[in-house]
Amino acid sequence: MSIAAGKPRRSRLRSSDRSVRHTLRRLAPSRPLPPPRAVAPAAKAAIDRFAGISSAWFCSFSWQHLRRMVGITHNETVDRLSMKQDRLRSNFMNKGFALMRKGISPELANIFANYAILQAADPDYYTLDTHTRILSSASRSRYADALGECLLLRLQPQIEAVVGEPLHPTYSYLRIYGKGSILDGHVDRRESEIAASMTLACVADAPWLLCLQARDKTHALDLAPGDIVVYEGIQLPHWREVFQGEFCIQVIFSYVRANGEFASLRFDGRDQIGPIQKPGRN
Repeated sequence: MSIAAGKPRRSRLRSSDRSVRHTLRRLAPSRPLPPPRAVAPAAKAAIDRFAGISSAWFCSFSWQHLRRMVGITHNETVDRLSMKQDRLRSNFMNKGFALMRKGISPELANIFANYAILQAADPDYYTLDTHTRILSSASRSRYADALGECLLLRLQPQIEAVVGEPLHPTYSYLRIYGKGSILDGHVDRRESEIAASMTLACVADAPWLLCLQARDKTHALDLAPGDIVVYEGIQLPHWREVFQGEFCIQVIFSYVRANGEFASLRFDGRDQIGPIQKPGRN
């Protein structure tokens, strides 16, 4: 990606500066301002009366009034969120996955994507992704990226609400796929008992679908920036076909059930969550 660079509009800036200076000179009086004119008693009484009414109205106004004015009450908001969580949890229980649209805002996803691209300026930051079959030398990955680890913790309550039980975080994985990348069908390792895949950015003419062999059927998911799919990582086979676009940036968040068989694998063998490499990992 490149940012188009045009010639600086210096003449406009200078014109704007002159306009500002002219305005300031015009507003700054060269002689003292005359004393304010006296307000007629009748007018003053009317102003005071209006001010009293306005003050009383604002004092009685509350945030709940505003919510009712726009047709949204606190209970309605809670009910909508509860219904959404119930639907996501039901999908996860029945199908083994749930799709969270706008798990983070597209704006935050864009910031993370630009961050990931800037990190590529360091030739040692990313490594060739040996966990996927890469047909393009431009594809790279980063285990336990600092920002990825922050979101791993930040998103944990939302993902626990979808799964319906407490989780332990294990690790995050940031990937930048290049043209020709392909993800063979596979299930994840035990440390990714519960996995969540999020798209940060994708420059391509067609969506690069994530395919999941769920409990009911095969699903081909189109993830927009900020969308997150939560799935049973060690149970559901998943894959992607050959990528024909310019690049696609994804981040994977991995968890284990806090009261499950793999609870001892929290932090993926590290002392804590953070930009810390797993012992013995190259």
